Amino acid sequence: MCANALARAGASVRIVDKRAEHVLAGQADGIQPRTIEVFQSYGLAERLLKEGNQMHMAAFYNPSPDGGIERTGRTADAPAPTARYPYKVTLHQGAIEQIFLDSMAKEGLRVDRQTVPTSIKLSTDEAELKDPQAYAVTVVLQHLDGEPGQDTEIVRAKYVLGSDGAHSWVRKTFGITMVGEQTNFVWGVVDIIPDTDFPDIRNRCAIHSHNGSCMVVPREGNKVRLYVQLTGETSAVDRETGRVDRSRIGPQELMQVAKKTFYPYRIDADRFDWWTIYIIGQRVASKFSAQERVFIAGDACHTHSPKAGQGMNASMNDTHNLAWKLAYVLRGWADLSLLKTYELERRKYAQELIDFDKKFSALFSGKPRTKDNQHGVSHEQFLEAFNAYGGFSSGTNVHYPPSAIVNDAHQQLASNLVIGERMLPHAFICAADARPFDVQDFLPADARFKILVFLGDISNSQQTARVQKLAEDFASPKSFYRKFGGEDPSRVFDIVSIGSGSKDQVNYTDVPLGLRTHWSKILLDDTDMFARNGGGGYDKYGIDSLSGVIVVVRPDGYVGMVAPFEGLTTIEAYFAGFIKAQ
Repeated sequence: MCANALARAGASVRIVDKRAEHVLAGQADGIQPRTIEVFQSYGLAERLLKEGNQMHMAAFYNPSPDGGIERTGRTADAPAPTARYPYKVTLHQGAIEQIFLDSMAKEGLRVDRQTVPTSIKLSTDEAELKDPQAYAVTVVLQHLDGEPGQDTEIVRAKYVLGSDGAHSWVRKTFGITMVGEQTNFVWGVVDIIPDTDFPDIRNRCAIHSHNGSCMVVPREGNKVRLYVQLTGETSAVDRETGRVDRSRIGPQELMQVAKKTFYPYRIDADRFDWWTIYIIGQRVASKFSAQERVFIAGDACHTHSPKAGQGMNASMNDTHNLAWKLAYVLRGWADLSLLKTYELERRKYAQELIDFDKKFSALFSGKPRTKDNQHGVSHEQFLEAFNAYGGFSSGTNVHYPPSAIVNDAHQQLASNLVIGERMLPHAFICAADARPFDVQDFLPADARFKILVFLGDISNSQQTARVQKLAEDFASPKSFYRKFGGEDPSRVFDIVSIGSGSKDQVNYTDVPLGLRTHWSKILLDDTDMFARNGGGGYDKYGIDSLSGVIVVVRPDGYVGMVAPFEGLTTIEAYFAGFIKAQ
């Protein structure tokens, strides 16, 4: 995610991997609704949706009176009403990696495989550390497939990212600790093509049984992933070290446990694509960088259970957050202080993720409530938590706190567009030809800030005058648009104007040139020609349909601030907090 984003932004990137080839099976496999939106912003969602499996419904099973299991309910698998894609997608990690590899290849970037870092050193020169363009990090690489004596390479880098897993070498090298604890919950995972009479095998299922818990995750094609809880004493855990020993248990043993859990339903498999076992650990790194020069992301800085499908999603969204900030610093547009917001935003999220995971995994792994166990987890408890945490687990309610890049001073002007959260999807129509578009289609991850000018009702003469004055203010050399955009503001900013008028009356040419960079970027809050899409956007966002407002959307799709037409100085102050005048 990070290398692809930086390469697209024009940065010089090197990416190394110990593996001789990309992941071929297993590993992470679930993409949450918000992450699909992020893929869409990079132009990668179409392929993801084509290759992956969609999960729309979830089913819940609990102990039945006869000692087996019975279905106790079904609901939406992604209880996130604001999601543009209100479902999850499952696809094995190797296929997801390939989407990025192919995208990177278009930028001339390929992974240097069978390559590992053997040492990394950060400069101690204060002047060098404060110079954003200084090559302050020295990395020694070893090429595992190289000739002896010619297999070592020294690389000087401005910045380094360690996305090297839960046992991160980068994190340990810089003495960054992981804070948290390990649970006693042991789980096995196995990927199969099932032979079964279980009626919900193509839905995500949470199964609580007398024999432990199980989660069913349907995958692409006919594949299914089973998460199987290993209860009681298990040979999979070394008593002395407390670590999981994968050699002590195999997929056949996991299937035997699954068969007991699924009773009275039958489930078999004649081959296993991938399997593993693990103990749930819930930890967050004490910090996410060393001097804002060496960063860590993903499992290197937060670990948790896979039950809510957060691992790969949290990891990719870490670097989606970081990449545009690095691009701005590398271009010389922003000060190093911008990079501090990576830890501010993503560590807060990671801590919230661990708090959520502790509650959710305990409910999932806890014994079910039965006649003989009144203190167990009831179906109602589990369903309530499943729905309550839907916005967080889907990624649609992730909230970043006030900072240099999140200013909520004028929140009331767009009361339902939460500043610090992602821009809500909604269909608007193009004023020039009435074609419907989702507003997120105008928020590509191209390292530009999107200035969404909600024009209000420009058929009203007073509002027309305000809009004309706003266009003149934008064109002024003293405006934020010119001050921070320089000779070509379109490198930094992309203006999209959205009126509240009717398609029958408004011409796209009614919008003054200063707010009309292209005919395709004048939208209306109206329905399409058959009233199937669009309309109601101003109300959905909590924006006055007469007076309008300006919404600043960050390059990662999050709302940075809103301001009235007469508040351009507040927008200037916002950008002055982290961007240099051009």
